[in-house]
Amino acid sequence: MEALFAELKNQIGLRRLRLRRMKFVREQFFLAAAAQNIKRLVRFLSQVPRPPLAATA
Repeated sequence: MEALFAELKNQIGLRRLRLRRMKFVREQFFLAAAAQNIKRLVRFLSQVPRPPLAATA
């Protein structure tokens, strides 16, 4: 969990918030979290599928 917040802080730019009211801070955080999730989804979908492992008896 802390790694996700660290990524938001360091790579996405939430070290300091640009807006002051709680409503706007919440919106800014949700947009940053959505960007982070889209980035992770693209990384996941671009992986090459691995062949299934054979079952050993």
